[in-house]
Amino acid sequence: MDHALSGRIPGAIFFDCDKIDLHNPGNFKKYMDQRGIHQHDFIVLYDNQDMLAASRAYWMLSVMKCSNVHIMNGTFGKWKFEERETNYFESEDLWHKIASDKKIRRSE
Repeated sequence: MDHALSGRIPGAIFFDCDKIDLHNPGNFKKYMDQRGIHQHDFIVLYDNQDMLAASRAYWMLSVMKCSNVHIMNGTFGKWKFEERETNYFESEDLWHKIASDKKIRRSE
């Protein structure tokens, strides 16, 4: 599934738990650096379904000593149902290019 097509909260970054190897901290740091996410950033997690992915990401980030991680109260479906602002892109690659160009990937 192309997560960009299902939309996302403005400024959000797709975090793929399946691409992270917690046994290799260097790999984790590289993955995070490529997305402009840093250990002490304010991070809010959400997902499209049952919040299992968000919970798993929370656990992974906590294990890797990210100290300011939170889970959104409700799913992305609830966000869209409430007609909150949502961005749609043709592909993940396009999203990452736009996010990089606008420097919106990292929270301050």
